[in-house]
Amino acid sequence: LLEAKKLWFRYEKDADDILRELHSKLTPFERQVFRHYYAEDMSAQETAEIINVKVTAVNDAARRIRNKASKLSLGIYIFLLCPIWEFLRRK
Repeated sequence: LLEAKKLWFRYEKDADDILRELHSKLTPFERQVFRHYYAEDMSAQETAEIINVKVTAVNDAARRIRNKASKLSLGIYIFLLCPIWEFLRRK
């Protein structure tokens, strides 16, 4: 059980570090899209309505976010598996 806890804390720390690195590379608009589209799992349409932009702007931003993420370490794909909302709540 202790080993499992150690692994979890390491995973959580690594995920936070990776998400911080990605977050630092995003524009303010991309951060909004990241929060709603990825962290809150909203559709592009819902995200566009909330931040008052066209759906194509959300889709373009999401593509840029994925592109920026792919240029970071392979570990960035952890963000698809970890609780993103926990990271964002700490911001």
